[in-house]
Amino acid sequence: MTAKKKLLVNIFLLLVCVTIAGLAVLYNYSYKICWHCDTDDYYERGRAFVCKEKEELRESGLDFLRLAASRQQVGAQLLLAECYVGQLPQGYTPVDERAYACLATSLVTNTAAARQFFNKAHATLATREGVEPKVQHNLGLLLEAGILEAQDAPQLALEYFTLAARQSYFPAMQHLGMLYHNRSAYVEARTWLEQAAAQHKDMQPALLLGDYYMQGKGVAIELEKAMHWYRQALLTAKKTSVGLAQNVQLAAEDVPRARMDMAMRKLQQERMFKFMTLYYSVGGDASTYEVYCEDSPGLMIGTVERNVEGVVANLAPGLKRSAAVVTPQKTFSSMNKGLDWVLTAYAKGRYGDFTKFDFRLRSPQARDGNRLDTE
Repeated sequence: MTAKKKLLVNIFLLLVCVTIAGLAVLYNYSYKICWHCDTDDYYERGRAFVCKEKEELRESGLDFLRLAASRQQVGAQLLLAECYVGQLPQGYTPVDERAYACLATSLVTNTAAARQFFNKAHATLATREGVEPKVQHNLGLLLEAGILEAQDAPQLALEYFTLAARQSYFPAMQHLGMLYHNRSAYVEARTWLEQAAAQHKDMQPALLLGDYYMQGKGVAIELEKAMHWYRQALLTAKKTSVGLAQNVQLAAEDVPRARMDMAMRKLQQERMFKFMTLYYSVGGDASTYEVYCEDSPGLMIGTVERNVEGVVANLAPGLKRSAAVVTPQKTFSSMNKGLDWVLTAYAKGRYGDFTKFDFRLRSPQARDGNRLDTE
């Protein structure tokens, strides 16, 4: 082989080696090259890379996130702020929980940087429509915690919670209900607690609703409704503790069961001791009674009439009937039994099934009143 050919071969081999080395370098560092990446691409690469095993990849992921944040990418700003803040407000859900878990331990707490990133993200989000309810709820929590800077922060936080709650976002509904509850605004609290309880994700809303009806907070005391909400709380406790250890399940059910026992004891006491005296009068003649009760002046509550079949008692149309009174009409063997039924059906429909009544006839002929006791 001539010297010229040897030179050409050596040059060729050198070029091949250089090409292979260049390709190897390009392969090893290709993750850092993104000729056509836009801001969102940098954010997506960043949150993926921060969870890689290689430290070099994790560092590149952090670089991508910082680059995206500098270009006003809201997701990157929020993720970096969450990692810098050190302690997130209770109830706050990170924008990307996996990336947050990977990155939070590697960044040193920097409150100033966290506030800066949060405020920049908030300034952008405040001008957007269709913001996720999770993000709206998070912004409300940041305002409550004083991490976000805004005029009239409490009112703005309430607006964010309301926006998220109206989209059926459970944490916002529960938080909003508790917010009104702590302000003793029980009517407003009940609106959101009922919606939160319907999702069966936490027993607390149903427990509070039961307490409202047990204690008369914003509503009349109704022990049956209190029992209903305590049962809902127990159902939720069972649902949310499925798969946990048996002792954990039993502990979760203890609170609603204790409340149910308390409501049942009160209900039994009420049924045992609730007692009312009602005065009534009777018009008509011996074959037809027209029955009136003094707690409904001028209103005939029913009639008792003898016919060929026997004695027929009728409740007046439009009167509320208890669940125990199946029909507004019933047949009896005597006028007194028919009268007793009309009075009892009317009273239970008006005052409840578990009240005992002392019916007293008031008429010009009765000096002390003729007494008719019934349950």
